[in-house]
Amino acid sequence: MSFFNNKKKITTNNDEIIRTTANTSQIALLANGKVAKTFLKEINLPWDEQKKPVSIIYGNKQFGYFTSDKFNINEGLSFQFIPPTYKSNINFCIKYDDGTVKHSSKKQFQNPSPVVTKNVRVEYEGEFNSNYFLIGAQFVPNENTGDDRAYIPIIVNKVGEVVWAHLPQNGKVSFKKYPTVKPIAPGEYGIMFGEKQSYFERFNYKGDVLEYVFPKLAETPYIVHHDFVYLGDSKILTLGHKLHYVRNWFALKNNIIPNIASIFKPASFLSTTIDLVDLKTNSNKLVWDPMNHFNPLDGVPWARNTEHAKTSLLNQGRHFSFWGQDRAQVDWTHANTIEYYKGTGILVSLRNMSKVVLIDENSHDVLWTLGNSPKDTYQTLDLRHSFYHQHHAHILDDGKLMMMDNHSSPPAPTQIGSRVLIYGLNNETQKAQVVWNYQPQKAVQIGNRGSAYQIENKNVIAFYPASLGLMDHLIEVDRKTGQPLAHMKIYFTDVKRNFSDKQLKDLKDKGITPFRKIREGGGNRAIPLNTIGIEKRASNVSCKI
Repeated sequence: MSFFNNKKKITTNNDEIIRTTANTSQIALLANGKVAKTFLKEINLPWDEQKKPVSIIYGNKQFGYFTSDKFNINEGLSFQFIPPTYKSNINFCIKYDDGTVKHSSKKQFQNPSPVVTKNVRVEYEGEFNSNYFLIGAQFVPNENTGDDRAYIPIIVNKVGEVVWAHLPQNGKVSFKKYPTVKPIAPGEYGIMFGEKQSYFERFNYKGDVLEYVFPKLAETPYIVHHDFVYLGDSKILTLGHKLHYVRNWFALKNNIIPNIASIFKPASFLSTTIDLVDLKTNSNKLVWDPMNHFNPLDGVPWARNTEHAKTSLLNQGRHFSFWGQDRAQVDWTHANTIEYYKGTGILVSLRNMSKVVLIDENSHDVLWTLGNSPKDTYQTLDLRHSFYHQHHAHILDDGKLMMMDNHSSPPAPTQIGSRVLIYGLNNETQKAQVVWNYQPQKAVQIGNRGSAYQIENKNVIAFYPASLGLMDHLIEVDRKTGQPLAHMKIYFTDVKRNFSDKQLKDLKDKGITPFRKIREGGGNRAIPLNTIGIEKRASNVSCKI
């Protein structure tokens, strides 16, 4: 067992600080991309001027080797990069156009420990096959302003070191709701914050913001939420919100005459739509609305039972729908994942319906559904093969479908617990059968959120954020044996950094564990990566003395 804990602060000049004001949601963080740039290193390598180098190779046996042809040849060889590790020595080599490789130097770097990562602690055991993991981390800058907590993307390497971080909007604004961060090109990333936050940003590994939008500030405001797909040319597919009013909701009681039911006030239902967003014009276009294809009163999968559905419909709305609009009474779809497969379609995970839907990319018709109902195109075999309130549904290269099955109750009729599932979809029988699963120990279980990825060697990375163990768990599972190969734990070490004495007393009086509180709303995913910047992973390369 080994662990890493940031201890060192960065000192900055006053012009590098964004001060908190009473009127704007700002936090005192390093600004103008300084956080990402503190991790960025520049190294000058000696080289033979008679031979022009074509690439630089760097790395070690533990992390592998990387190549880059992006460098400046001046008096020496200037190379800017993000070190894969701060504990291990890194070898640097120069490759010439005749194929020869010359070892240049060996260096070990120190972690700059910017304040945004001070409170992140990571422990690990085993040996991961992925070099890095991109996740959303929570940062609270002041113990007396717990409401200022914000999320930032960080990258943790395979030995538990925080090797990279970025401030959305360069630290000018704090974002704290529904963060989703993804790689979208070599050295480029996107992050989105949902609902009231409604913000999207594309940035690079150097911390430069390339483009961004605030949907609330658009000429016609709109919502982005939970997930996105970057299509290129400043376009993203994203999940949005649309409010619908449905009459005759009292028809849930079969003994009510429809004419009488019509006098009751319509109920408000929130649909999670698919929207196409243009980042250049800060505008959106509706692509797909589940209300056009499904009936929210058909079986009410979003409720425990009919009585619970009636209670929800009678209550005052509590689900955010749109600025200036009424809150919705029922969040009946709550989609949480969107994936785009060119030539195949758009896959969307409807969590509250416990349903996965594939949509035609041109006509936007429903091609098939996967769920627990006889009405689904692919129906799960039985209760053991069923899933409930799933996250991160996506199609693997072999056509199978992977998801994080939270199996939360309601509406799950069994107490199986959260697990990673891979489904085989049978076109002849129209049945969905679990062909592989992983279920961790009880302390790692999670009621919602989470992700699962299949990496290059077919092993599975399972991520359980804000689990019952009060921390984030990242596990690599051997696909063949189903056994964990490596386990990383990510958590906050300093409660005082998140809460004042009064806040701690209030939490204690309410019976709330502070460690549980500071992990609420954790990032949905931990994405395995092999590189951070524009470098490429090298194979069959030796770069050592």
